Amino acid sequence: MVNVQGSHTKMSFQVKQLSSASSTSVNKENIASANMSDEEPQDDQELVNIAAAEKQSGTEHSGTRSGIIDRWELIQAQDLRNKLRMKQNLQQWQQLNSDLSDVSTWLDKTEEELEELQKAKPPTSMHEMEQRVKKLKDLLKAFDNYKAVVLSVNLSSKEFQKAESTEFKELQNRLRKVNLRWEKATHALNKWRKGLQQALLHCQEFHDQSQKLVLWLASADSRRNEAQITDPNADPHTILECQKELMQLEKELLEQQPKVNSLQELCSYLLLKLDGEDYIEAEEKVHVIGTKLKQLIEQVSHDLKTIQGNLVSQSLNTTESHPQPTKVVPRSPSFFYRVLRAALPLQLFFLLLLLLACMIPSSEEDYSCTQANNFARSFYPMLRYTNGPPPT
Repeated sequence: MVNVQGSHTKMSFQVKQLSSASSTSVNKENIASANMSDEEPQDDQELVNIAAAEKQSGTEHSGTRSGIIDRWELIQAQDLRNKLRMKQNLQQWQQLNSDLSDVSTWLDKTEEELEELQKAKPPTSMHEMEQRVKKLKDLLKAFDNYKAVVLSVNLSSKEFQKAESTEFKELQNRLRKVNLRWEKATHALNKWRKGLQQALLHCQEFHDQSQKLVLWLASADSRRNEAQITDPNADPHTILECQKELMQLEKELLEQQPKVNSLQELCSYLLLKLDGEDYIEAEEKVHVIGTKLKQLIEQVSHDLKTIQGNLVSQSLNTTESHPQPTKVVPRSPSFFYRVLRAALPLQLFFLLLLLLACMIPSSEEDYSCTQANNFARSFYPMLRYTNGPPPT
């Protein structure tokens, strides 16, 4: 009897414990759902639906315990998500303040710089104009970079519009001031840029340089036409002279390239999309100069390649017409040698006659028997006796 009563008491204690845990978990769930932001009600509803579905799908003997455990895991997931969201919001808030500080610091420097540029005297030479345009280019680049930051700050601040804290109100005031200063700086930049446009139109060196380039390019075009080879059978000397002239012309064209580039850069920053006949005329003149220079450089380069091809072709044709090496022509014999060679047979003939004449006897005694056939015996030794032959 004691055992039954003890077991009954133990079971009652477990039921009360489960009931208290269940009520505690429900209260925590209600508190967590009440503290959730209004931005994601659908996610919370989905989590509650999942918990209800899991509760219904549990078996009868473990339904109460599994439902309590699942709801507790749901509360933990919601708490983790809230912590991550708070951390992200804090990082975004810090980044927002940092970006506002960077933009404010840059605006302080830029406003002072623009004020000094507006007070400076307008440029009167091409060198001064190029320096001002270089400064304008740097400022435009900086404005483009910080424009992205200002847009990002304005978009990020919208996520904190529902906040009623003092920090957010201070942030809104800073952002409003930055936007006003940005518009003021942009207006000052455009005003200074228009002043440079007027200075460029009144710069006499700009107009003189443009006109000189137009005339020089016309002369260069004439020189190119004169250096053209119209005769396909032109001699190599003429071809080489044309090549030399075109090479000199190409060198001069490339030397004019920096001047044309400078004019084009001035126009790209000061003479685009402007009303007024003066602006349009100046921009068109610079455009024509740049186009003509580029065209002439390409044409002269093509002409030089054509001439080089002609020279190579002529060299190959000459080699094919004379494939064997040139033979050395012997020198003609001298006059003395030719006379000697023509007179030698006649001289030999006279010498032969002289020898024959010497062999003819000069008196009758010479016709004796002792002298007979002396020519045949002339090659043998002959004895002569002074006092006659010896006695026999």
